[in-house]
Amino acid sequence: MQEEDRAIPHAYPMIPNIDFGPQGRLYDQHFGEALSPQDLLCPTLYHGYYVRPRVSSAGSARSTRGLSEVRADADVYRALLDVSQFTPGELAVDCVDNLVRVRGEHAQRPDAHGFVSRTFTRLYLLPPGAVAHALRARVTHDGLLEITVPLDQTAAAGVVVRAVTVERDEEEEEEELGSQRSVVKHCDNHRSTPTHMGLKVP
Repeated sequence: MQEEDRAIPHAYPMIPNIDFGPQGRLYDQHFGEALSPQDLLCPTLYHGYYVRPRVSSAGSARSTRGLSEVRADADVYRALLDVSQFTPGELAVDCVDNLVRVRGEHAQRPDAHGFVSRTFTRLYLLPPGAVAHALRARVTHDGLLEITVPLDQTAAAGVVVRAVTVERDEEEEEEELGSQRSVVKHCDNHRSTPTHMGLKVP
């Protein structure tokens, strides 16, 4: 008996107008977290050779977690990173030339499935004209690390050592009166030795 023809699903979307260019947002940066039933969807068109459920990219509250977003306006560069899994003391920010490196690490802690430890490193490339010595960082009340760098095409490079106080939203200040986080930042635009900007809590 002759075997019937089988229709194999396409490996790529058949819609020609999908934008595959650089994206300003990255999701699902919370590595090590288990999936919830709300994160899974049944296939839109069921096929006998495709039974794996798709991961939901929208419509779920968790789809907005683990966010890394970059915005470059005419006069300021802004990077947002979800660091809600880490305390400020578990984060470090380094600035070397036109690179901003964010590192986070926490020891083993219990979760719903046992124990988990996390570590991550993310690099942000500053655009031309970024005034690195004016870099500011703050942790918002909802766990977002916001890094802002003003842009000035005529700015001169130099070695600057500066202590920066991490700003906090009013809602967070009301919840924890008297607490303060500080950021110590050293930016060296000429040497390859990284300098550190640490986020600390009392």
